[in-house]
Formats: sequence, structure tokens, C-alpha cells
Amino acid sequence: MRITPLSPVEAIDAAQEWNRLMALHDHLRALADAPDDVLFATAEGVSAWSRAAHLYHLATSNFGIARLIPRLIQGAIASSESAVKPDGIAMLLSGTLPSGLAAPAGVVPPDALVREAVIERLEKAHDQVRAVEPVLPAAAASPARFDHPYLGPLRPSEWPRLMNAHTLHHLAIDARIHSRT
Repeated sequence: MRITPLSPVEAIDAAQEWNRLMALHDHLRALADAPDDVLFATAEGVSAWSRAAHLYHLATSNFGIARLIPRLIQGAIASSESAVKPDGIAMLLSGTLPSGLAAPAGVVPPDALVREAVIERLEKAHDQVRAVEPVLPAAAASPARFDHPYLGPLRPSEWPRLMNAHTLHHLAIDARIHSRT
């Protein structure tokens, strides 16, 4: 799969971002079929996580966000009153995330991973992401916001953009790992 960076945008099209995310999820699932020496390789100075760990992390993160979006639109989660973080919005619009931020504890992969756990997590995430597609039209109209730990409060229409930027960020790390092995 040819992966192109996200382009800066003024307005985020949640449906377009979702279509891109579905293609990226197909790509992530294909990466999990790599031989063990590729799937579990790490590269000192690049990442302590293997491809398997990055895939597990992405699947866990994307699953959680995909569960969040409809609940936020429906008002099942209280909207954030936090101030918008200009740096966070700038990162979101540019589609680039900085390296070196610690992952929140709930999305850190376990130390001992097996291929089957990675594949199962990816498939559950893919199903959850697909299930959100029907609510995407409502995402653009929703003023509700939910706090991201680094980017600040995001609207339902902005979370798919973050999912793509986050996925591309980890795919870039994976490419650096495998350029050294």
C-alpha cells in the first residue's frame, strides 16, 4: 500500500477520514501477517516496541475512539468544557504527531504478545471502526467535545483525523524499525 501523508485542511471531512482509516486498517491487518522475525523485531534508537506492539497499540486506541464517537454524538458522554489547545489543533490539521509522547496506560501493549492476540485485536478494532460509519453525518454537526490527553478537546468529526494521523505516525515508526533490520 502506498501511504501518503495527510494534507493540511481547514475543515475536516469525517467521512473522507473514515474511508482512509478503513484502508489503513486493511493495511495494518496485512502487516500482522509478517514472519515472526519481522513482526516481533525492534530497533534500538527507534522504538522499544515491535511491529506487533505498534499494531496492538493502534488497534486498542482506534477501538476505543470508535466506541467514543457515537456516544459523544448521542450525548451519552458529557461534553468537555476545557479550553482548546492551539498546538493540539495545529498538529491535528497538519496530520503530524510528535515522537516521544508516552502512550496512556490503557493503550500500552502487554510485554508478552503473540500473533493471535494482535490479529484478534486488529479484527475487533476494524469491526468497531466499521460500525461507526452510519453516524458520521451527525459527527460534522455535533458541537460536543471530548478531551484528548495531548491535543485537548476534539469534536466527533476531528477524532477520525486523529486516528489517521496516529496510524500514519506508527506506520512511519514501523518503516524506520524495518529499515534498520
